[in-house]
Amino acid sequence: MTTPPRTPPFRVLARRSVAHNTRFDIRFDHLRTDDGEDIPAYLVVDPLALSADGCAGVAILPVVGDRILLHHIYRHPVSRWGWEVPRGFIDDGETPLQAAQRELIEETGLHCDLDALVPLGQLSPEPGIINARVRIFAATECRDRPDHRQPELGRGEGRLFSPNEVSAMAGTETLFCAITMACFYRYREWLAA
Repeated sequence: MTTPPRTPPFRVLARRSVAHNTRFDIRFDHLRTDDGEDIPAYLVVDPLALSADGCAGVAILPVVGDRILLHHIYRHPVSRWGWEVPRGFIDDGETPLQAAQRELIEETGLHCDLDALVPLGQLSPEPGIINARVRIFAATECRDRPDHRQPELGRGEGRLFSPNEVSAMAGTETLFCAITMACFYRYREWLAA
């Protein structure tokens, strides 16, 4: 196996911010490859807030007994409904672990102690465009706190599934979220270890 190069095969000639909201800055980078090809508008999405370890968000696989909670949610960019794990941004001053506990409560009404949040690693949801990493967790020993669930755009019902049902749904029209699949399969690896 050869060692991959450590420097990018292009230069950044210019950066231009084209839009932003409360969470992201969107820019076009003008790149020139080592072969002289110009890419004048390479799209990059930067989160405005990162945790101390460089993560922008968290995703949590809620485990209730031997079942997994997923939300049915409508995703506007792809114009379809799918089943997903709860996830969200890390707020200023929060650790990823604290953000996972907060998001679990806000999005599901479930609660688990910090020591019952199992770290499953991190991932980059779309490294070709989004300059962000997400920490993923399994929330074991979940307890109900229905008074804390907050509304979210497009989120429908939450439903408990067996691991076999989630496995059968993965990669289909009903469960197409890569972050959800990564959480599920990393959790299964953790259980098997």
